[in-house]
Amino acid sequence: MNKIKSSASRINLSILLSIPLLLLRFLEYYWQQFSEVAPPIGITIILILTLLVFSKFLSTGWTIFKYRKNLKIRIVTPTIIYLATLLLIFFQPDFLNAYYYQSEVTYRGCYEGTMNTGTILFRESGKFEYSYVGFFGMTTFEKGTWQQVGDTLLINFNNETPEFVGSRLLLTNERFI
Repeated sequence: MNKIKSSASRINLSILLSIPLLLLRFLEYYWQQFSEVAPPIGITIILILTLLVFSKFLSTGWTIFKYRKNLKIRIVTPTIIYLATLLLIFFQPDFLNAYYYQSEVTYRGCYEGTMNTGTILFRESGKFEYSYVGFFGMTTFEKGTWQQVGDTLLINFNNETPEFVGSRLLLTNERFI
């Protein structure tokens, strides 16, 4: 009875560690938009959970090695859960990212500085996303709508319009002006 209870608690622990890690990874697209400090905090939590899952994977692998002569599914299940989680995290199939479920990008523009990066994505749905990553990974995220009139993109930010972007962009072959 004690081994069964121990196996059940190990399976529960593997699920309790794996599901939040997979959810954080899946919802990364959204929590990056939440606030400036969410990306560093989210990445830190993902790293901590990944290290915990990896260490638990090694310890459950050792348990399988110890009981290799009379293996039961209850002993192997946590290791399988940890292995599947690690494979999904490190090889991350497209379906495991919320970004995959967004509409296609029509136009993309970016600025890469020495200590900062700005990216603007214009989607087929008529919405755009502007993200600015600054010092220490602090991220500013803005959204809005856009429409194309000839060679001009008219953009409307949901919040205040950043000065350096403006409300109109001229579309050339190589860049936005």
